[in-house]
Amino acid sequence: MQISNYKPILLLLLALLGLGATTATSASASSSWFVAKTAVESGATVGIDPTGRTVEPYVLDVAEVTITCSDFTPGEAQITGPSEFEIGAPSFSGCSASPEGCEVPSTIGGHGSITPSWIDFPVRTKGGVILEMESAEEAHTMIALHLAGECPLSGEQHITGHLSVELPDGQTEAESHEFSLNSNEGLTLGESPVTLSGSGVMKLASGKPWSYR
Repeated sequence: MQISNYKPILLLLLALLGLGATTATSASASSSWFVAKTAVESGATVGIDPTGRTVEPYVLDVAEVTITCSDFTPGEAQITGPSEFEIGAPSFSGCSASPEGCEVPSTIGGHGSITPSWIDFPVRTKGGVILEMESAEEAHTMIALHLAGECPLSGEQHITGHLSVELPDGQTEAESHEFSLNSNEGLTLGESPVTLSGSGVMKLASGKPWSYR
């Protein structure tokens, strides 16, 4: 066979190698938080507004107990350049429990509780951002709550594991971003699965537009 007959094959191989190099370069490109179109420098911190607006109530299902809370507060939340996100002393408020007779404090978490900081590095999705938040403490407690009254469980309970904070439009610079909390089968109480859902709106303390890209 003449060398010229191999030319189409060689061209195809070169094209595939070029595509692979481009893909590798894109995958290895560094990502960063941006505030007002400026990348947050390494080690610099930007505060998140400790208040928030609820879109969908937060519902926690644990061991035949359903806890519904009207609000979620990120507490001492901040982003740290270039790509870290931390929610410090998060709390849920306006909480009630079912079945009837089961009692839970109106506020879960916050300062003075065992509920720790949640921390993670973002992962970009198609247009959005997902943070698989984990506990910053060795015991891996994500949520600590106290149940009393006629509950299937009683006393202090420690929920461990990890949960997702999803910002569907996180790659688009905006003053506020809607987010959702989702357990994605990552939370447990002992060996029992725990589900968490709910959504709200988060913004920077400065009110400036921000994104992750």
